[in-house]
This record gives sequence, C-alpha cells and structure tokens, in this order.
Amino acid sequence: MQRRGLVILKEKYWDENRLHFDQKVYLEGKYHAALDEISKLEAQRFEQWERAEVLEQKNIDLKHELSERPLPIQDSDENTEQGNFVRTKRLKRATPETYRNVFDLDINGQRVLEHLTMVFCKDAFAPNDKGGERETCYRLGAQSVINHIVNSINQANQPNYKEQDND
Repeated sequence: MQRRGLVILKEKYWDENRLHFDQKVYLEGKYHAALDEISKLEAQRFEQWERAEVLEQKNIDLKHELSERPLPIQDSDENTEQGNFVRTKRLKRATPETYRNVFDLDINGQRVLEHLTMVFCKDAFAPNDKGGERETCYRLGAQSVINHIVNSINQANQPNYKEQDND
C-alpha cells in the first residue's frame, strides 16, 4: 500500500511538472513572439527615421541649390527707370456723411472739432501793426476749413440728404 501511495505521488509530481513545463513553453513562445514583434517595429521605426533623414538632407540640398541660383533676369523690353517710384492710392472724395461720422458721431471727433474751432475761429481781422492784410487772409483761410467741416456735417444732418456716389 505504501508502494501504491508512492507511485501515485510520483505520477502527481510528473503531471504537475508537465503542466508547469507546458505553461512555461507557452509563455516562452509568447515572450519570443513579442520580442520578434518589437524587433520588427524597431526596424520599421529605424527605416522611417533613415527616410526622414534622407528627405531632410534633400530638403537642405534643394534650399542650398536655390540660394545659389541667380535671380531670373527681367525682360529688357521694359524701360529702366531712375529715381524714386512711389505708388499712391487714389482715395475717394470725402462725402458729407464721412464728415458727420468722423466729427459728429464720434466723441473724439467732437473734441477735435471743438479744439480746431477754438484755435482757428478767432477774430479774423488783424490790425496793420500785427500783420494786417496778410494775417487777415491767413485767419480767414483757416476759418474756411473749419466752416467747410461744419457745413458738411450740417448737410449730412438734413433730413432730405441722400448719400450719392459720384465716382
């Protein structure tokens, strides 16, 4: 009976060893498969890195080549101009509505108009000892600018005024 118990224990021992061995083989197989997958991914990543390096070098070479090329020669048919060439923008003429928007509806515009009126709309006539006729003409000219602004605002404020394009 003891012999029989010993045989049973040996069988259990070897069954357990086989089970552990099978599990060990299975896990080692998974481990090696994972290592192979990692190796493949690393190789792909390295190839992509190499391709990126090659493309970056091509990019640098092309930029260098472009910088060394001479600029294209312009047509010799055009007359060569000398001096300063200035482009000016042709602005539309200011309408009474524009004066109203700038000087009547905006608080800062109202302040500017008040200041201009205070500075330039004084008594226009100057005595002869302070410049006489010349000073009088100057003051009247300055007043006419302020009067033009005020007249334009008044024209835009009239109820029957309509904005027209005269381009």
